[in-house]
Parts: sequence; structure tokens; C-alpha cells
Amino acid sequence: MLDRQIRKKVEWAFYNYKDLKKTSKQNMTDIAESHITVDYGKISAKSSAHNGIESVLVKAMDKDYAGQWCNIVEVTLSHFKDTGKDDFIKFKYFDRLGEFWLCDKLCVERRALFRWAEEVMTYAAMVALQEDLIKII
Repeated sequence: MLDRQIRKKVEWAFYNYKDLKKTSKQNMTDIAESHITVDYGKISAKSSAHNGIESVLVKAMDKDYAGQWCNIVEVTLSHFKDTGKDDFIKFKYFDRLGEFWLCDKLCVERRALFRWAEEVMTYAAMVALQEDLIKII
């Protein structure tokens, strides 16, 4: 069983996945564009073995909260791929279909939906715990 606060945080990431993905991409683009400088007056034939933009983006990705939650959702989707639960995740959290529509589309009973939701949220919470996005005290 998950704590109510943890479950709400994990479900929030699933419900807001598309927005989080968009935010993460925009953050990476902004960071990359802010570190690109071109001096056309000075053309050099030297090549650099170290690219500063790459190191800045790698550091930024570690601090990108939205991107980390997107990764949790993607890892969870890949874990439940081809089990029927991947469709459950897409319909429930991305398309936001109601319980009766889910039962009809997935051809399962209502109680199965609750078991699946609990299993998906538990797995996602464990992945988030490994990534230090949530704390259990």
C-alpha cells in the first residue's frame, strides 16, 4: 500500500505527463540556446575535444524535475508493455477515460482496474524512490 501523498504525487506525474514532457523539452532548448555563442569574425581551424554545451545539458538533465518524472512514466510504460496495463495507463492517465469506458475498452471488470492502478502506481513509486524523487520516512 502506498501512502496517500506518495500516490497523489505519482498519479500527478502520470496525469500531467504531456505537459511535463513539453516543459522538459523547452527547458533543455532554453539552456542549449543560452550557451550557444557564435563569433563569425573569428574563424578557427582548431577542433575542440570538449563541448561545453554537452556538459551543461548533462548537468541540467540531472536537475530537470519534469524530465525525471517523464522518465518514471516512460520506464513504467516500458515495464508493463504488452500486458494490457500499458493500454490501461494510456487510457486512464493520458486520455483520462472514466472507469466504465476503461472496463468496456479493456474488457475487464471494475475491480481489475483498481488492482491494475495499484500495481502501476506501486511500481512507479518504487522507480521514483530509486531516482530520489520521493522519500519514504
